[in-house]
Amino acid sequence: MRVIEHRSILFTGLLALACLVIFFPVLSHNFVRWDDFALIVENPLVRSFSSKIFWTFDPELYIPLTLLTFQVETAIAGTEPFLFHLVNLLLHIANAILAFAFLKRLFKDDLIAFGGALLFALHPIQTEAVSWVSARKELLMTFFFLGSLLLVMHDERTRGNTGKRGSSIASLSSIASISFFLLALLSKVTAITLPVVLLLIDWHEGKNLRQTIIRLWPYWILSVLFGAIAIIGRSDPLTLLTPFQTILLAFRSFTFYVQQFFLPLHFSAIYEASSPLALTNPGIALSIIIVIFLCAAVWLLRRRWLEGVLGFLFFAVTIAPSFLAYAKAGDVTLAADRYAYLPVVGLVILVAGILSVILKNKSRWEPAILIAAALLLSIKTFDQTHVWQSTGTLFASVLQIYPTSHVALNNLGFVALNEGRVDEAIALSEAALKEKPEYPDALVNLGAAYGRKGRLDDAERVLRRAIGLRPLHIQALYNLAGVHLTRGEWNDAIRLYERTIELAPIHAPAHFQLAKLYLKVGRRDDARSTYQALLGIDESYRGKSAELDAL
Repeated sequence: MRVIEHRSILFTGLLALACLVIFFPVLSHNFVRWDDFALIVENPLVRSFSSKIFWTFDPELYIPLTLLTFQVETAIAGTEPFLFHLVNLLLHIANAILAFAFLKRLFKDDLIAFGGALLFALHPIQTEAVSWVSARKELLMTFFFLGSLLLVMHDERTRGNTGKRGSSIASLSSIASISFFLLALLSKVTAITLPVVLLLIDWHEGKNLRQTIIRLWPYWILSVLFGAIAIIGRSDPLTLLTPFQTILLAFRSFTFYVQQFFLPLHFSAIYEASSPLALTNPGIALSIIIVIFLCAAVWLLRRRWLEGVLGFLFFAVTIAPSFLAYAKAGDVTLAADRYAYLPVVGLVILVAGILSVILKNKSRWEPAILIAAALLLSIKTFDQTHVWQSTGTLFASVLQIYPTSHVALNNLGFVALNEGRVDEAIALSEAALKEKPEYPDALVNLGAAYGRKGRLDDAERVLRRAIGLRPLHIQALYNLAGVHLTRGEWNDAIRLYERTIELAPIHAPAHFQLAKLYLKVGRRDDARSTYQALLGIDESYRGKSAELDAL
């Protein structure tokens, strides 16, 4: 027994070391203009401890625990990215160790569990979740998901050894498991699949599923509750895609993730959905055939190949919530690597199951192949980490795969604008609009660039066009207010700043500009109340205006 414990300690140490060696480049990375600034750097709810994170969406996701970790890190290190990246890496190491513990419990073999956990940890599809600070929600959710799962398995094993029966709520580990499940849901709502996974594990172990369903009643209640919260926050899929198109895209997405795991050649922050989203699309038609074939195989092998079936179903269940996440800000994408972070555990189980059949349980070869595959793939993973070094490197890599990506062109234009390369910013924004003429974000960036050049009429024209396409576009309204402010059209500017705040009550820059304008036009009481509201949102504005401080 002591030898086994020493081996487990050795394997966890090796997992941690492997993760550090492969992912250490991320510690020197910057934040990227791909949610990091909106979610962390420029988010007033993160820059100070605010309880508002528990009743707001971001902007469509309910992730209060994830935001709380950002609050703590901001309080410690400000907005320096090192600590944020370090926490991501430590969470990934912890998840690799939890995956090892789960696989060990499942396969009852240290070496197979180590090989599988290494494959989980070092596969290049995991790079996005580890390298991108905004993907913290995937890491945190997985940590508590696997922790809850292991606590349930521990509780059942304890009951089996002692001969006790009854409700799982009676045990301390069950209470801890439910608490971990709640924390997983507060990290990201896709954790709602946990009770289904627990049901699958009990099926794998030959337990009474009816009793399992009843025993898991607290998990079902939490899943339904947070599922409802997710639907409230998420509306794009219902407006951009028909239900039939959503189903078709789900088939294609499913096979794409499997392809990326078994044939990991090219990775991108954006995977464009092929058009049309119809049965006439060969990729979608083939995906449907493949999924039907796989489901039929799983059904036929459900009694003879338990590990393989469990792995496939684990993956299918945990990836399913992401099928409603590919419509965002007017665009539809095929997949996102970060969504596969937890589901990869299922594919690892599937691979181990396939190897056990091929090798006819020659167990020493099975872990050797898993370890060799993980180490070979880690070369690609190490290279992929450098893609996330900055906004520029990230979207330049997207253009290598999708040269006409309007999102990548627009984001590179934003980088150019921030770095003072205004003419280049205009060219990139115009290139984005050539690919997608009705693209509000590119119009907003183009308007900002025109403003930098003093072309205020052109700036107003494109900003009004952006608002016409998306009337609730916060940045377009804010920038248009700035155009009026520059011209001295104070009443128009005040109206637009007020509208911005009405739509985005925590928009600190709009509060600041509006307070100054109120003061300029003699509305001192309005200036005072707006400034006080601003300080309640972001205390760092104190001292930026002596006139406002004197109110």
